[in-house]
This record gives sequence, structure tokens and C-alpha cells, in this order.
Amino acid sequence: MIKKITALLFLFVFAVATFAANDCLCWIDEKTGEVVPTIPRSAVYAGEAVAAGLRKTELKLAPMDDENHIHNPKTGQSFVRVPCPEEKPNTPANAVKTAAAPAAKANDLFQLSLGYNFMRTAQEDVKDLHGFQVSGFYNVNSWLAVGGEFSGLYGSQHQGYYDVSLDRYLSLVGPQVTFQPCEKVKVVGHVLFGGVTDQNGYSSAFGSGHSSANAFAMAVGVGVDVQVTQRITVGPVFDYTPTAFSAPTGNWQNNWSVGVAGKISF
Repeated sequence: MIKKITALLFLFVFAVATFAANDCLCWIDEKTGEVVPTIPRSAVYAGEAVAAGLRKTELKLAPMDDENHIHNPKTGQSFVRVPCPEEKPNTPANAVKTAAAPAAKANDLFQLSLGYNFMRTAQEDVKDLHGFQVSGFYNVNSWLAVGGEFSGLYGSQHQGYYDVSLDRYLSLVGPQVTFQPCEKVKVVGHVLFGGVTDQNGYSSAFGSGHSSANAFAMAVGVGVDVQVTQRITVGPVFDYTPTAFSAPTGNWQNNWSVGVAGKISF
């Protein structure tokens, strides 16, 4: 189960990285320096039609020199893939300059998220927990936010004559930082502190029982947010979540979690 979940998340991250790379790179004509339309890896931009209604000439193309260079042997054109230039607003040459330029789009103040979470608790009787995670953050500026998250995780396991269960609840708060390598992709990191509550249960033909315990917990994690619409993003989240229950194995327990979360900003 763990291997399958990890493999799926790695595939998701690989797709995100590929999407980000293609989204942030453009092809340009080496001679003119002008950007040409985005093209498949196996094709070359052949130029615009001479007049409306005329189809573009189909060329027999040579293979790419490498992933960032290509040459059209028929037209003699060469192309190179580089980071896309920033778009500049079209301003008439005779436009009157104002006292101040238009303000940039303001950052959204709040961000809410809801997602699935899987946690591996190697030092507990129940090793695998599945559940949900909700969070809310206030954006102090474009790269720093403060807020918190709440998680509910549940699991059960059969041991000998007993069925054991573990319900875990985490309430954490702290800062979150954001780095944006591309227009539609953000990398998010956080360090959160708070508490954890474990509710343990067991049952068998001889009886049943329950117990609970509270302890300090924290989470150090990173995630990737891919923009779906102007206000909605989705992406994977990875966390190291140690807990501090007193136990024969030590005062700290190492827990790892992975998940996928959808976020909305407003």
C-alpha cells in the first residue's frame, strides 16, 4: 500500500515538473530573436501562411539536435528553447505618462485547503493511517503566510486475538513560505507546532477497551501547488511529523505523511 501511494505521488510530482518546465520555456528564432509559437518536440515552426485560406507548407524535418536546439534544413532556420520573456503592456508611443504606474494585482489575503492524507506511524501498533487535512492561512505578503491546519487520521489492524484501532488528531499552527518558479506553479514550505491526541481501542472475544493520550507535535513539510483556475490550485504535500508521547521506545516518535490537497484563495 505504501509503495503504491508513494509511486503515485512521485508520478504526480513528475507530471507537475514537466508541466512547469513546458509552461516556462519558449522557442525563439536564433537569427531574429523573435518568439515562435509553441511546437511539439518532433516539429519545427514553418512560418505563417501567405494569405488567409492558404494552408502552411508541410516540411520534411530533421531530428532535434538536442532538447533545446533544432534546425530546419529546408528553410535554414534554427531555433533554440529559452525561458519565456516577460510580456510588456502595449503602450502607444504618444501616450501621456501619468504620475504613477498602475498598481500590480494585489495578493489574495486568505487560503483554505482540503485534502487526503496518509501517515506512516512506525512506532505504533497501527502502522498505516488514512484521513483528511484542512488548513487556513493568512497571507502577510507575497511569500509569507501564517495559519494552521487540522488533521484527522484513522486506522485499524488485527493482532492475534485482538483488533486494535488508532484515531489520531493533530492541531498545528505556524508560518508558511512560498516560492514561485513559474507563473502556474508554487513551491510551499512550512514549520508548524501544536498538539496531537491519540485515541486507542481494542476488542476481542474477551472484551474491549479504549484509552487516549495527548502530546506535543510538529510538522516540517513541503508541497507543490499547480494552478487550475485563477483561485484554485491542487498538488502533493510531504511532511515529517514527530510526536512526543512518553513510551518505552523513547520520548519521540517519527511519523511520515504524504497527501494531495486542493486549495482556494480569496
